[in-house]
This record gives sequence, C-alpha cells and structure tokens, in this order.
Amino acid sequence: MQKTLLYLFLLLLFGGGVYYFVFDKEEAAFPESEAGFQVKDTNAIGTIFLSVPAGQSILLNHTDSGWILNKKYPVLQQTLSTLFTTLYLQKALYPTPENAHNRVIRQMAGNGIKVELYDRKGKEMKVFYVGSEVHNYEGTTMLMQGAQRPYVVRMGEFIGLINSRYSVDIDNWRDRTIINFPVKDIHTVSITYPDAPLNSFTVKQNNGSYDVAVDAGIKGTQSVNNRRVKLFLGFFQNVVCEGYINGEQRLDSIIASVPLRCAIDITTQQGRHQHLDVYWMPKSQRSKNTDTLRDRQVPVGFDIDRYYAVGNNGQDTMIIQEYSFNKIFRKAYEFYQKDKEVDVVGLEGTK
Repeated sequence: MQKTLLYLFLLLLFGGGVYYFVFDKEEAAFPESEAGFQVKDTNAIGTIFLSVPAGQSILLNHTDSGWILNKKYPVLQQTLSTLFTTLYLQKALYPTPENAHNRVIRQMAGNGIKVELYDRKGKEMKVFYVGSEVHNYEGTTMLMQGAQRPYVVRMGEFIGLINSRYSVDIDNWRDRTIINFPVKDIHTVSITYPDAPLNSFTVKQNNGSYDVAVDAGIKGTQSVNNRRVKLFLGFFQNVVCEGYINGEQRLDSIIASVPLRCAIDITTQQGRHQHLDVYWMPKSQRSKNTDTLRDRQVPVGFDIDRYYAVGNNGQDTMIIQEYSFNKIFRKAYEFYQKDKEVDVVGLEGTK
C-alpha cells in the first residue's frame, strides 16, 4: 500500500513538472523583445496608432468620455473590442523559416501595418508590425520593433486572418450613430418631401407644449395629437446607419442622379442644427422585389429597404435602412389623426 502511494505521488509530481515546464512556461518559449505580441492588460492601453506605408493611419485615444477616433469621432465599440481580444490572445507560434525571412520583411516594408501602443500616461507599451497570413491561414506574420526575426502569430485555436483586425480604414472604426437627441433637447424637427409637399411638416416643442406646422388643408378642424408628437420626438435617439461609404468610386455622380426622398432638419433647445438628405438607392442584387411592397410607394427601380444619406455638411455619405428610419418618415396628417385600436407603425396606441 505504501509503495502504491509512493508511486502515485511520484506520478503526480512528474505530471505537474511536465505541465509547469511545457505548458505554463509556454509564454517564455521566446524572448519578450522578440515575440512579445500579447497584451495581458488591455485596460492599461490609452492610445493606439495604426499606420501603413501608403500613408493611411488611425489614431485611437482613450478619454473621459470614451474612445475617440482621430480626435474627432466616437469609436465603434464592436471593432475596438475585437482588437482588444486580438491583442490579449495573440501569441507567437514559431519564427518564420529562414528561407521565407527576406520575403516576409519585404512584404512588411511595402504593406505591413505598424502598431503602436501607449499606456494612459503616454508611455510606450509595444510597437510591432503586422504582415500577411501564412499558407493555409494557420497564422499571421508579425515583427516586434527591434527584433531579429518575424514570427508566425495566432489567436489560440482561432484559424483565420488577424491582420484584418488592424484595419486603417476609418469607416471600420467610426461609431454608426448618426442622430442622437434626447426628447427634452429637441426644439424642432422638420421632414420635407419634395415629391409630396402635403406630407411635409415641422414639429415644435416648447416648454412641454407641442405644435405641428402642416399645410392648411391637412390640419382641418382637428387638434394636434400630443401623444403622437411626443412619441415621434423619441425616435431621434441612437439612430444608426448601416455604414459609411465615403470615397467610393463615382459616388458623387450616383447621388446626383437619384431623386431626393426627403430632407430631415433637427434643431435643439441650445441652438444646434443637424441636416440629413435622404436619397433613393437604385436596386441591386441585394434588393428585394418591389412587387412585394404594399404599405408605401417606392419609385420603380429603387431599393425598398435601403437609402443613401448625406450629412455632416456634405462630408459624410452613408447607407441607412428603412428598418431604422421608418418611424421617422411620418406624414403630416398622422399628427392630426385620433388614435385607433391598431395604429400606424411607430405611433401605436389605443383609444
């Protein structure tokens, strides 16, 4: 019995030693200066600078109000979280083979992404270069600044590209929120339909009272439905776009060739003004068949679910979705209707 216990003890001791030296010491397999790509404490990061030899760059700064892109735009949290996950999980698998060394270095010099990380006091944490994927997508080449050799890096068991997570495309990093006004801050909202002026209106809020300016023939003898106005003003919080398409080829000529669906103007109690022009989008392979449409009029040849939108004084062109904006695209007469048991979409209510 004593011999059995002794053998069992020695077996456990040997197994523990193997785990310690093989697995627990895995991170120490390569020197930190040569292969220290992992960031164990991503919360310590205060600044991220990504750049490529062609000149594009991305600057991300942590501020008291959150992460800011290029000192101007809020950062899309999903993209930032993906990068942080990558930094935390990425580890060197092995040095690139000698016969591939020069080719990898040339590739990084021409197309590599330089990654600079600084802590929240501005002190440099790490600087490394991200190259391309290796054969069979089993990893991505990376090179620490000052290191002798590049390494093949992978995120745990994840098989796929890492370099795409270090994008220098500003549109991948910008927050998608394009309209965000609390109800109490809104003074006026105007929706103008150039092809149907009778549907145009201006909603005004002042000290808890509401007014809706419409064509005289629409108003009639009905009074404003205050519940609907209040609900409508609540639709201007956290309104997002599908994505930014700034700089796409022939974009200006495309926008100039399609009809304006409507114009949206918002002013706040503090005097801030936001303007958004919404244009019909030509049908594409992604578009649904307009023959299925029953509840709204869409010109022949145009998408029923997506639109172009131009805002920020013409600096931004976006794709927006009917799903996000259908509650905003109201018609003047709706604010002078009485509620029904089953009401129009977005302004539901009961008698």
